[in-house]
Amino acid sequence: MNIVKKYPKFTLLIILFILAYVFFSSEYSKSIHDFIISIGYWGSFISGVLYTYGFSTPIATGFFILIGDNGIDLIIAGLIGGVGAMIGDLIIFKFTRVGFSDEIKRLAKEKFFRAIRKIRLINNKWAIVAIGAIVIASPLPDEIGVFLISAATNLPEKGFMPLSYLFNTLGIMFLIFLGKAY
Repeated sequence: MNIVKKYPKFTLLIILFILAYVFFSSEYSKSIHDFIISIGYWGSFISGVLYTYGFSTPIATGFFILIGDNGIDLIIAGLIGGVGAMIGDLIIFKFTRVGFSDEIKRLAKEKFFRAIRKIRLINNKWAIVAIGAIVIASPLPDEIGVFLISAATNLPEKGFMPLSYLFNTLGIMFLIFLGKAY
């Protein structure tokens, strides 16, 4: 079966990352950069919320890289972005079965992932939680990480919140400081 037809959401996500890269590395991103600077920490909060959702992740990634290249306090911007991302993740946590879950379940049945599940470590629920946390920290769609964590544990919302905040903030800080270095 054609991979694009089998995984249309993941295919679209990859295309969006490419388009976001092209856009943010063009001269047209100057107006977005100026807008982000003008709204300051609100830009970080809004970008944090966008960072969690698959199809807006590429845009938020670009925003955080741009935020790193302006006059606001980068630590505060990262902490505020983490709050926005945590709020976005809580919404995903409550509605885990929406979004990418259909393709995640389909992907889990692929030969490669069936082979990975045979590895004893991967069957350990804490290893799955760790993988989910890494996905949450990365610019990959948080739906995947939240799905892994919620499928592997009976973690209550109050237990999920600090985990989401910590890993999203680490990922956001990385992007902000990458923007500062870039």
